[in-house]
Amino acid sequence: MSLNELFMTTFSRIPEKVAFYFEGREITFGEIERRAGEVAASLLSLRVEPGSRVAVFLPNGPDLIYAHLGINFAGAVRIPLNPAYGERELNHIFEDSGAEVIFTYPEYVPRLKKLRVYPREIIAVGEENWVRIGGKGIGDFLVAGDGFYDDEVKDSDLAMIAYTSGTTGLSKGAMITHGNLRSNIETLVQSWGWTENERLLLTLPLFHIHGLGLGIHGVLATGCSCILKPKFDPEEVLNILNRGEATLFMGVPTMYHRLSEVQEPSRFDLSRVRLVISGSAALAPALFHKFEELYGHKILERYGLTETIMNTSNPLDGVRKPGSVGLPLPGVEVRVLGEKGDFLKPGESGEVVVKGPNVFQGYLNQPQATEAAFVNNFFRTGDLGFFDGDGYLHLAGRKSELIISGGYNVYPREVEEVINTHPKVKEAAVAGLADPELGEKVWAFIVPKQEEESNQRSDNGRLSCKEACSTKKEILELSELKAFLQGQIAGYKIPKGVTLVSELPRNAMGKILKNKLKETRGR
Repeated sequence: MSLNELFMTTFSRIPEKVAFYFEGREITFGEIERRAGEVAASLLSLRVEPGSRVAVFLPNGPDLIYAHLGINFAGAVRIPLNPAYGERELNHIFEDSGAEVIFTYPEYVPRLKKLRVYPREIIAVGEENWVRIGGKGIGDFLVAGDGFYDDEVKDSDLAMIAYTSGTTGLSKGAMITHGNLRSNIETLVQSWGWTENERLLLTLPLFHIHGLGLGIHGVLATGCSCILKPKFDPEEVLNILNRGEATLFMGVPTMYHRLSEVQEPSRFDLSRVRLVISGSAALAPALFHKFEELYGHKILERYGLTETIMNTSNPLDGVRKPGSVGLPLPGVEVRVLGEKGDFLKPGESGEVVVKGPNVFQGYLNQPQATEAAFVNNFFRTGDLGFFDGDGYLHLAGRKSELIISGGYNVYPREVEEVINTHPKVKEAAVAGLADPELGEKVWAFIVPKQEEESNQRSDNGRLSCKEACSTKKEILELSELKAFLQGQIAGYKIPKGVTLVSELPRNAMGKILKNKLKETRGR
């Protein structure tokens, strides 16, 4: 069964059921089928052939879902775009992908027309009608196509080219097939006990594999309902969960941090929520315990990548280990690779590699990068980690972020987790800075508790707000931090200095951008 057929089964079974609640609107599964069919038929009328690339440049909302499904129903390949992308990112993606058509809102069109290159057909999406701008002329886009979909699409056909975050350079287009997406969502539905009786609260951005490949695809595969929000707001989320309107919530660690920092959390009763899930970045054990203490839920942490969708998950029934991303999903093989190319034993740290039906087909237009990304048919994730004696995977950070100080390996996440337990630290990140003696020295970037704003830093001594903060609380001496860490981690892992920041820079999915932190140290 293809991904299209999986969704069509749901549409034919429960056409009258509400699939999405969005800003006062109710959209049924039948309405989604009709609108997606119109988009698919309209693309074919523009001579968009199977395999053609079609971009979606829209924020969260039903229009994005219609466009996404319509593209796949036509047998074309979707290219999801972050609405926050600027000129550099968009020029690169359009040149690399060869996108022929783009769906966007009218207010975004001027941004597109300033680019060096953009798709030949721009479809301006409106509430009443979708309009063609450019190409062979201006006019209505949508044509009748109720229930239309390409039933010849196979699992091996491309469904999406998702561009990676590109934190170390220009992003790469990960080629993801229908089979990758279908197999993964079917596995997760089973692993998480996800049924049509659920109601999902979804605030994740839909340009990312997390919100789209898990959230939206999970709704369409199971036939459950979804409260879809344009963006995340902690008070709104907690009020919805408190009213018992949703049984399932998916978030990233940044969201759970903000949910744990609301005023008077005892106002909210989350007892009617069945499951809360976290991914896209590492969840600190301290945050796991704090959320459980406040709301009574053990967050289910899982692990995935753009290139592999989901790889592991803590169990629905059984131990959910703080600091672990859980067990390999059924049908997915996860191993830890040593420097000599051998698979390591439990407790030994190395690079996490993955093999299974969820793994992408390679990077678009980059055969050398694709070849380098695989070893013995396993995808090299670039993440460092180890398995414990119970078979649970623990991540230690990105391989590119490994600090080698004086010949010793330092895993940033290990140091961060200990620093984050200090009572005066709100949040911390650790990176390696160049050092003539050690090669790299361990450096901590800290957001102190109760200090609202600061752009000051102290490189070798006191951390304080000075004149830049509106409050001056929880002052922390570097010597105090070192004393706190002494005995908890080896001496070579203890930071040689600290930089005070008002916040840690993150990408759209909450991952800390270590390169940007290093740049602040150079100012």
